[in-house]
This record gives sequence, structure tokens and C-alpha cells, in this order.
Amino acid sequence: MAPVEPEVEVLDPSVLEELSVEEVQLEKIRSGWKARAYRGTRKGLVKSALGLIAAVEGQASHPLLQDLPSDVRAALEVAGGEAGALKLMAEDPPAEISLVIATGYLVNLQKTPALCELDLIDEADFETAGGLAGFHVVRGVTYFMHGLKQHGLRDLRSANVGSAKDLPPEVRVALYCGAAAAAVAADEPRMWRTQLELAEEIAPEDPLILFLRAEGEISKGRLDEAGERLSAWRVGNPNADGVVPRAIDQRIRQLEEGDEAMGTILVEPKWMVNFGLDYIAEQAKTSPAFRKIDEVTGAARSLVTGLIDKFSGSGS
Repeated sequence: MAPVEPEVEVLDPSVLEELSVEEVQLEKIRSGWKARAYRGTRKGLVKSALGLIAAVEGQASHPLLQDLPSDVRAALEVAGGEAGALKLMAEDPPAEISLVIATGYLVNLQKTPALCELDLIDEADFETAGGLAGFHVVRGVTYFMHGLKQHGLRDLRSANVGSAKDLPPEVRVALYCGAAAAAVAADEPRMWRTQLELAEEIAPEDPLILFLRAEGEISKGRLDEAGERLSAWRVGNPNADGVVPRAIDQRIRQLEEGDEAMGTILVEPKWMVNFGLDYIAEQAKTSPAFRKIDEVTGAARSLVTGLIDKFSGSGS
């Protein structure tokens, strides 16, 4: 069944103007030497990745394959599993495989290869709502890493509408919070508030929402308010542990140090990527939906590491 088309969003004229300016910047990135270098070697690199899966006996049942998401395993099994067949798939890989490769570049902070791989994906090819939402999240974050604020926000909003209603509630909360985090980094307070309100409707007590509200306050220089909010939560939840509580504790310590120039941590791509991966891994312990996401990020990281070594001469 084809995914539901995302809702058509009516954008403010000023946003449309920013998008137009960013299109010029995006075209420069796509025509730059890093992108040209990746496109020149891309087919061989993807063949190498698929060849890794078909290693040893060249069968789709190879143990390496068991770490891949089920929809990717299915696509590879249809191809026949042999090394030659999988490498032939590099000519026109399924959207799910291209997304795994793009995600691998993204989590390794290789933003130009990620963008080039995403450019080759037709979003209409995704078979599931999760695949389509994942595509918009990965492309949105990639745009942000290139400084394309409005393009990034547009993709993250797209991840939250249309087919997203079919996703489990915990994944929807994560999508809303991810969009809110991007909005804080992009200095878009209205979107920040709106996305957190959507998340709050589903999980009002989620500490991630509180953390992001505090980061919004920090981004505006309201350090006392942020510190009070975080400290009050910690007093009421003294035994809470995990990825988010530890991030809250870190921010409390930093706020107590009294650095008046302190800004939001959400503008740091490396911190955001690592935090996101840790959050996904933690949620995967109790959520089947997050286990599937964790499969994608884990497979992407392991699959692309070797490719990055081969591509290291062309930078990020």
C-alpha cells in the first residue's frame, strides 16, 4: 500500500523567500567538488557495501545480513543474495537501501555524501510510513548540517504529517521533539512551541519535552528560567536515569557555573547526532518500533564505516 501523501503546507512569504535563497546555496553544494567527487565514486562505493553483505559464501543468509532492517533484508533476498546480483543492485538500489547508506554518512557527520545519496531517492518509492518519515528526518538533519535552515524545517515538518499518523505514539513524540530541537537551533520559536505542544498531547510527562523547553529558554538567554525548570524536575524525579536525565544533569551543572554567554547545545551537530543515537538505542530496549530504527542506524553505521575510509580524501 502506497504511503499517504503529506499534507500541503501553506508557507509564509518570508519563508518562501528564504527557501529561494537556500536553493541557490543548495545548488552550489550539489555542483561543488565534494559532491562531484562522491558522484564519481558512488557506484563503486555502493557496490562495495553490497559486496560486504554478500561476503564469504555470497548468500543473502550471511550473518552480516541479520543486522539489517527487515525491509532491506527482503530487498536483498529478492535480488538473489549472490555477490554479483547485489552489486548489480548498485545501479538502482531500492529507496530503503539508499536511506541506510545516507543515514550511515549522516551519523558519521559526512554531510555531503549523505546529501548526494538522498538526492537519488524518490520518496514515492517507500513502502512504509516509517520509511518515508525516516527519509524526511534524515534529509532534514542533513540540510541543517549544511546550514539550510528552512529546507531542514520543511522536511522535519513533513515527517510529522500525513503518513506519520500511522506511526506508534512513542515514535511520533520523538519526531515532534526532533523538529522542536531543530526549531530551537534555527531560532524558530513558534515552531518550537507548536512541536512540543504536539508531543505533550501524547506524553505530557516525558522529560525530553522539559529538556527542550529549557533549551529554548537558554537559546533566548533566559538561563535562570531554564535552570529553575530543570532543577525542579530533578528534585521531583531524584532517581530518574537514562539518556535524557543525564543530559538534564549536565545542563544543570553548566547553568550553576553561571556562564552568561552559554548557548543552546542543540546547535552542535556532533552532540545532536550522538544524543539521538543514544536515545534511539535506549528506547529500543522497550519499544519494537525503536528497535527497528535502531537496526537502521546500527546497520548504517557498520555498513558505511568502510566506505568512509575509501572516501576520506574528499572530506565531508
